[in-house]
Amino acid sequence: CGLKRRRLRELWAFLQCGLANLGDSDPDWIQTTEEQAVLDLARSILIFEEAVLPGEAVNLAVRALEAEPALRQRFGSPVVLADDYLLMSRASQHLVNLLATDKIAIAGSEDDILPAFEPYPCTTGFEEFEAAHAPLQRVTLETPFHPLDRAWEAAPDLASEMGLIACAIAEELTCGTDPRVIADLAPRLQKGSVCVVGTNGKTTVTNLLADALETAGQRVVCNRTGANLDSGVATALLHAREADWGVFECDELWLAKILPHLQADYVLLLNLFRDQLDRVGEIDRIQESIAGALATSPKTTLVFNADDPLCAAIAERVGNPTVAFGVDEDLHLPQNTVADAQMCQRCSAMLEYAYRQYGQLGSYCCPACGFARPSLDCAARDVHLGADGLSFAAHGPRGAAEIEAPFSGAYMVYNLLATWAAADLVSVPAEALQRAIDAFDPRNGRLQRYRLGGRDVLLNLAKNPTGFNQNLKIVEADRGPKMVAFFINDQVADGRDISWIWDIDFEELAGQPDTVVFAGGSRAHDLAVRLKYAGIEAAVVENIEDAFARLGALTAAGVLPADAAVYAIANYTA
Repeated sequence: CGLKRRRLRELWAFLQCGLANLGDSDPDWIQTTEEQAVLDLARSILIFEEAVLPGEAVNLAVRALEAEPALRQRFGSPVVLADDYLLMSRASQHLVNLLATDKIAIAGSEDDILPAFEPYPCTTGFEEFEAAHAPLQRVTLETPFHPLDRAWEAAPDLASEMGLIACAIAEELTCGTDPRVIADLAPRLQKGSVCVVGTNGKTTVTNLLADALETAGQRVVCNRTGANLDSGVATALLHAREADWGVFECDELWLAKILPHLQADYVLLLNLFRDQLDRVGEIDRIQESIAGALATSPKTTLVFNADDPLCAAIAERVGNPTVAFGVDEDLHLPQNTVADAQMCQRCSAMLEYAYRQYGQLGSYCCPACGFARPSLDCAARDVHLGADGLSFAAHGPRGAAEIEAPFSGAYMVYNLLATWAAADLVSVPAEALQRAIDAFDPRNGRLQRYRLGGRDVLLNLAKNPTGFNQNLKIVEADRGPKMVAFFINDQVADGRDISWIWDIDFEELAGQPDTVVFAGGSRAHDLAVRLKYAGIEAAVVENIEDAFARLGALTAAGVLPADAAVYAIANYTA
């Protein structure tokens, strides 16, 4: 904290790469407890501020230590190692001086007590110093480096993704110091912009809409990796030149920080489900935030899922132009136990359904006050769902189109319908969208397919009860022999509270023949208990490699065939 902007950007990009690789199992990556402490500090900052701590924190710390000298006694008599002391702000240098009651070792000074830091990881070069001041607790920071080089060196198979993450984090400070950076950069978009929000499906729809625009010959700016805070949008704009359209995934709560400056032409609202309650709270808070964001951009058209009463409630309360989309027929799908909206938000009476697709999505009405699903401007009809793909006829005010995709699941019907509705509004021809769907190859853990060791492997994200239940529908549709591995973590990005796993209908898997289930992640044991109550015996595995090793043993024992399918379903950090 308090480092000058250039240094802070480099440092933060590096720390983010480190955080992303903590589970890498590479012994050369995290070598000492001190290096771990640096990354723990970075994580604490992320938890507290969701960004870099503001520079004012240094000044406050200096004032506190000057006003209350007793505070310094908490630190004993430390020796402070100040990495790149000369690049720090004066306030940070003052803070180092106040804390260093014994001695300061400065890297980068003309009068070095020790040689400057060696390239990370810094495990040598301090023996003499440590011997003189033992026991020494030190937290050191890296000398300047190029974040993309470091990302490549750390994880060559994820270099591109790590580079984009590093760039996104590097611009956190920009958004923190200039909240109008998005407004200043928005004129680069010659034709307009679309913000995609909702609990499930944002990354898929955002990327697919961007692909469709590019297939139609448009120049597109897009935060494709899912960096969906204001910093992610700003970074995408900063790295882009003049373009035709911007397509931006936006976190539901952060739309209020993005839309006032972006003034997007369209906000595409996909759905709202309970998700990360310890971070975002109940759904009504999200509804208020989205409605408030739309109020700051009155010309923005809200394109919303009318089958979701929670989305329809937002459309009802805002004064923005609206376009409603939904599935205009009963798909006759088996229903799950839990739905996130069973009561009318107008009068608190129980909603009634002519039919329900999944969760709270369907054709609903309130018998008490008349609140009901709005008329559909864009509708999916003649829907066909199969294990190997889906199709439907999309109808809208500008015409109709036949949509086909090699995906399964009712939720993908909604994702594709939402994409078609938005694409139609921005004048993307239906054939261009279909070509984009045919070529769509997500490489972000969403519906990502592999062929490994003669087995078909599906990796998919699930981060809330509704998303998990839809994944279970995909697994159930496969009646052949299979291994299913669930991974649940409870890091900040996942949400610390995982009690929602008890709202997942794991019981649907119980009794399926030739099915082996594993539980993994940092909360593997909690998950195994939940599965046990569902009638499923699930062995705990360390990671996906462990799961594959056990699958190999089961194959050798004749329990499962060599071509048994594999399903890996995990939340964010897992």
